[in-house]
Amino acid sequence: MSDDVEYRDPLEPPPRRRDTKIDEAKAVLLERFFPDGGTRVYYGRQLEIFLERDFFHWITKKALHELVQDGAIKFEEKRLAYHVAHFYWPRRHRYPRRQINERTMTPPCNGSKRGIKVLFDGTGSCWLPCELGSAIHMGI
Repeated sequence: MSDDVEYRDPLEPPPRRRDTKIDEAKAVLLERFFPDGGTRVYYGRQLEIFLERDFFHWITKKALHELVQDGAIKFEEKRLAYHVAHFYWPRRHRYPRRQINERTMTPPCNGSKRGIKVLFDGTGSCWLPCELGSAIHMGI
C-alpha cells in the first residue's frame, strides 16, 4: 500500500470549503475602512451594518477576525455596561485608544450619582441603555 494516501473516517463529515466571500469582504474592508494612512476607529457592529447590503454579517465578522489574525488591522475589546464592544482600527493609527475613550464615556444618569455607558456610532447619535435593559436612542 502507498504511504501518500491519507485515511479518512467515512463517518466523519467532509471538511468545509472556505467561503470566497470572506476574501472579497477583506478586500472591501481594507479599501474602504482601513487604508494605510487611516485614522478612524470603528465599532464591529458598525462595520457589519455598513456592509450588510454586500455581505452577510457573519462574513464581515469572519473577515475582520482574519484581518486581525493576519496583522492587517488592530483590535480591542472594551466592556461596557451591558455588552462588550469590539473596536477595529488601521494598524498604523497612532492614538486609537483616545478615540475609543471618546466613543465610550460615562455621563451622569438623570441627576443620580450612577453613570451609564454611552456608545457613539459615528453618525452623531448615541445609544443609552436604560435600566429595564432596552435602549434609548438620543440624537446629539
